[in-house]
Amino acid sequence: MPLFVAFVTGFLLTAGLVPLTRRVALRFHLCTPPSNDRWHSGVVPNIGGVAMFLPLALVAAFSGAFGEIWIVMAAAGCMFALGVADDIRPVRASTKLAVQTLIAAGLLWMMPPVVLTGLPLIDLALEFLWIVGITNGINLLDNIDGLAAGVSAIAGTFFVAVLLIDGAGNAGGLGIIMAAFVGVTAGFLVFNFHPASIFMGDGGSHLLGGFLAAAALFSARSSTTHLVPVTAIPILLLLIPIFDTVFVTLARGLAGRSAFLGGRDHTSHRLVALGIGERRAVLVLYGLSFAGGAVALGLIGLTPGLAWALVGLYAMALVMIGLYLGHIESALETEIEPPLPTELTTRYRAYEVLLDVALLGLAYYLAYFARF
Repeated sequence: MPLFVAFVTGFLLTAGLVPLTRRVALRFHLCTPPSNDRWHSGVVPNIGGVAMFLPLALVAAFSGAFGEIWIVMAAAGCMFALGVADDIRPVRASTKLAVQTLIAAGLLWMMPPVVLTGLPLIDLALEFLWIVGITNGINLLDNIDGLAAGVSAIAGTFFVAVLLIDGAGNAGGLGIIMAAFVGVTAGFLVFNFHPASIFMGDGGSHLLGGFLAAAALFSARSSTTHLVPVTAIPILLLLIPIFDTVFVTLARGLAGRSAFLGGRDHTSHRLVALGIGERRAVLVLYGLSFAGGAVALGLIGLTPGLAWALVGLYAMALVMIGLYLGHIESALETEIEPPLPTELTTRYRAYEVLLDVALLGLAYYLAYFARF
């Protein structure tokens, strides 16, 4: 019941605040105009993150969970403030990265250590990369209507399920605030799904990324599940923003472009280039995010052999999707029609053959497991 109340409260507060936030943004011209590196074609308010942060903070304060998870809220709040500052007056990418670094360092200084490898310096480096990487990953994922909010809502839902299983039915303060987080993102998604009437802006994407990254570390330090590495489940829950970040970084690196510049070359844009439309492209990525959450639950509930085989299958499926989409230009990047699968180039054929070998081996293992 506390989780349900937190979810409903977050949903209703956000759904009620979004129209007000939209009017304020239009009044003070806090909007994103159309441009060559943007997906939308009209002027859209861009401070929707405010309508998500306030309900989340209110639930944390009045539910009694704040005393337990204040570190998570502090990190998310600082990331949110940085993003809002960028929405009001654009901040250089190097400056944002520097401030993100300071926030991550402060979080790691205040939070009890998380044992990942057993080597403190390496653990700190990995935790630092996780905070900065997930924050920027959600920021990059906010490239088409409803994508970042929907994927975050799905990740948060499975996060609550993992907390309930791991905590034997008592998710604690983190579970309550995570349920509120799901309600907040779902309430915002009502207005942000295509066609979006408001954007979350950098304030919203930094809030979602900072919150999820900090919550994952917070839960890992007190996890009672010892059958799987503490990093495996959070990575699976957030593998779609990780996948999109890696995909865009590699694609732009091969093209000689900076990964920090905006563009219409994300996985969602390439799915649209296949002709499936914006909504279906987002729904495909929702489905992949849901599959990642299901595989994460499998690590807890299934036998180790089958669970890790499913992890391998899911990871290879994403790699194959990435290889396929890597051959497809965004429909808005070029004037040519998207190529048919039979017309794709064979520049990376060797990697595809190696992937086929791995997939065959995994299929044989799963077949043997199912039969015997």
